[in-house]
Amino acid sequence: MLSGTKIGRYEILKKIGAGGMGEVYLAHDTQLDRDVALKILLAEFSSDSGRVQRFKLEAKAASALNHPNIITIHDVDETDNLLYIATEFVDGENLRELIEKRELKLFYALRIAEQVADAIAAAHEANIIHRDIKPENIMIRRDGYAKILDFGLAKPLYRQISEGSEDALTQMVITQPGMILGSVRYMSPEQARGKITDERTDIWSLGVVLYEMLTGKNPFEGETVSDSLAAVIYLEPEPLEDIPAELQRIINKALQKNAAERYQNIKDFALDLKNLRLQLNFDSLDTKPPRLIKTVELTEDEKNERKTLIQKKQPLGNTTNKQSLRTKTISNRLGSWFLPTLVFAAIGFIALAAWFYLALYRGSSAPVFQAIQVTSETNDGQAQLATISPDGKFIAFVDTQNGISQLVIRQLLNESVVPIVPSNGKVFFQPTFSPDGAFIYYVLVDKGVGTLYRIPTLGGQIKEIAVDIDTKVGISSDGKRIAFVRHDSTNGGDTILIANKDGTNPYPFITTAEAGFDKFSEVAWSPDKEKLVLGVFKNTGEAVENMQIATVDLKSKEFKIISSQDWSDLRSFEWLNKDKGIIFIGKAGLSEAKQIWHLAYPSEELRQITNDTSDYESLSVSEDAQKLIATKVDTISSFWSYEPNTQDLKQITGESKTLQGNMGFSQLPDGKILYVKSIGKEINIFSMDEDGKNEKQLTFDAGFNSNPVAAPDGKYIVFTSNRKGSYSIWRMNADGSNPIQLTDVQNGVDMQIQITRDGQAVFFVRQKSDGSKSKLMKVSIEGGEVFPLFPDSQLPNLVPKISPDGKFLAFREYKIGDNPSNVVSAIKIVGLNENNEIEKSGSKMEIDLHTEFQWSPDGKSLIFVKRGGVFNLWEINLADRKVKLLTDFNSGIISHFKWSSDGKRLFIVRGIVNSDLVLIKDNLKAQ
Repeated sequence: MLSGTKIGRYEILKKIGAGGMGEVYLAHDTQLDRDVALKILLAEFSSDSGRVQRFKLEAKAASALNHPNIITIHDVDETDNLLYIATEFVDGENLRELIEKRELKLFYALRIAEQVADAIAAAHEANIIHRDIKPENIMIRRDGYAKILDFGLAKPLYRQISEGSEDALTQMVITQPGMILGSVRYMSPEQARGKITDERTDIWSLGVVLYEMLTGKNPFEGETVSDSLAAVIYLEPEPLEDIPAELQRIINKALQKNAAERYQNIKDFALDLKNLRLQLNFDSLDTKPPRLIKTVELTEDEKNERKTLIQKKQPLGNTTNKQSLRTKTISNRLGSWFLPTLVFAAIGFIALAAWFYLALYRGSSAPVFQAIQVTSETNDGQAQLATISPDGKFIAFVDTQNGISQLVIRQLLNESVVPIVPSNGKVFFQPTFSPDGAFIYYVLVDKGVGTLYRIPTLGGQIKEIAVDIDTKVGISSDGKRIAFVRHDSTNGGDTILIANKDGTNPYPFITTAEAGFDKFSEVAWSPDKEKLVLGVFKNTGEAVENMQIATVDLKSKEFKIISSQDWSDLRSFEWLNKDKGIIFIGKAGLSEAKQIWHLAYPSEELRQITNDTSDYESLSVSEDAQKLIATKVDTISSFWSYEPNTQDLKQITGESKTLQGNMGFSQLPDGKILYVKSIGKEINIFSMDEDGKNEKQLTFDAGFNSNPVAAPDGKYIVFTSNRKGSYSIWRMNADGSNPIQLTDVQNGVDMQIQITRDGQAVFFVRQKSDGSKSKLMKVSIEGGEVFPLFPDSQLPNLVPKISPDGKFLAFREYKIGDNPSNVVSAIKIVGLNENNEIEKSGSKMEIDLHTEFQWSPDGKSLIFVKRGGVFNLWEINLADRKVKLLTDFNSGIISHFKWSSDGKRLFIVRGIVNSDLVLIKDNLKAQ
């Protein structure tokens, strides 16, 4: 198929692969502006019902799974008699290519096998067997992630099937010569015999793949297909040489001919692999570093041209000595040009030296992180909020395993973690090492209130330092003082507090009101202890990107803006020693990714260090400014439908980084789903059918639009938009035409919309820019005067939800007592009269349901999200307060959910957040 050919909304770019049933092309999705892999069923098979069925089965099986190590299905369709599957495009190499290059050393092979085993476990939990695990079906992304492809031979897992009743597709392996369903050398003995297969056939196949990764050869090679089949059924693989005895035991157990003697669960296989890898790391610490860093070294020019590249850590011996490479390169190039090259090199050196000393003379920052080495430190998607010790030898971070989060510490040369603090269901802020490396300061948030603690670096007695903290703590370079920000949720505004390192003698240094701002971000100390650096925010009503970087003098309290760049997000400031400037995470626009930046000080020259489509959420720099540990986050989401009565779960749309539905969705009376997603530099409202098809964009060229809510009669859509500067309430027709502004908030945001049962009034939340107490407001759907629902309330109230019959309003209310740690978060329910006014009587529920809850269709209970390592929906009965589980997801998060218009199904926006740590080294300094 030629480049430029159009298939539906996809434009063919080039052919990238072929198989027995179809061809694979790199294509561009013209509607969503992204590259995809397009697998097209060969035309000669389009009339073969068996192959068409198997082709569709591949998409159905993979789309039923939600796991970071399984290929994401975007679309399945038929155009011009061409049946195709559109999947994510995995930029990397398949495992076969890596095996042939012999680049897979022990640790790397074990880690890949772990990832594949985790993905297979997710498939097995969904009652799906892959049946074709082989190197060609495993892609390794450039960042080290493994992705399982090709579910064309997958089948449902039925445990009550009689002997010999294997489905007809597998029987074709035996009855049709040359028609091999699956790859003979990776088939389990029972699969090769045509007998019943269960999850243990995938365990066998992964054992074969692991054997091949370690040896470069398949254990069941044969000159013919028959020879290979015979080897699989009758012959034992040759023992491996020069590997740990435990690894030989693991492989032997995975490759038992009798399935009953094999691993019975893929999770046990994965756990043995992980334990072995961690033990090998631990054992190697006393003798030699277990791994060398295989890095990508980027110059400043290269970083401006392409995305930041990340490589996995590799075992010792996988990296050629850099000095030997340099020597070899120079000796090979010696020739007639050698002398002039030396002359030019000398001139360049003099120029570089002159530039360097001139920079010092001007007082500018010394260059840092201009050429970087980037190494992935974790790749299970569960690590976040890391900090590095001043000497650069340890990292502390929040690790989540099996739904349980804890603060852990780890040596950089060792993957074994030491837990030091459990979360107990609370939320961590980014921890911070004391300047001497002896202690770790961390914040735990419970019911919206943060408490600062201190613990010895290797664990020990925990000391409470301060209560009511809303940012991570900044520590002075001498370790004697701490600084943090406290937000006043009742009166609004932020205060920077400074205290002794043990929390004694705290005093309010300065408030946002005194400084002339609305909000402060977290703070960091200057090396000379005379200033703080922080992000400041002032609502101008004209733009969203109006955070700025400022310093404040600790003696004069004078604020100074030190960069002309405006930001939509600023965090993780690190003020480096010896005039090396300030490192931080910044987001230049709402539609852009959060990246790592360097700001020279005092020259104020701004430079971007990373250039990714991923977000960086935290960073920390060693004292010598040669190592930087950062948290790199990818978030994808998709729509699902779930019917509680039948437990029927269906994925409506493929996973996407457009954050579809994350900023609100609802349903029109005709069944169309309204939702929000990011497109380019805008956030717009779309509609689609209940099955995810016939997407239509409703808002165009109008900034950021969110929280669409359909009127009960389907005539209007009410939403939040900043198209006129501030975030106000707007209304448009159901087809997106005739937008009309209903509110005009100044110095604040209008959000969280509800429309009354009669369609006459709009309830919403108004939040001031300084973060003072939020209020529930009301405006006619035709516009006009805005009224507070509770004019006399002194408490913050938000998240309004009108009952299905329109007679009650549920909302969340916060009450903070004299003790900052004593916070009451309750869902309060009040009555509504015929005029949509609040009745005086009402009931109150003293239960924290987080921010996302909905009424049940019958109005007798509330459905809410229970957060943890895995998010699920629960139901609480309003009469007896009994709680029951509605969904039983084993992975992912839930960002939004709503009942269908007929009240029979739940529409759910589910997401996956992959959060991992990367180590960035200053390559120029390292040399």
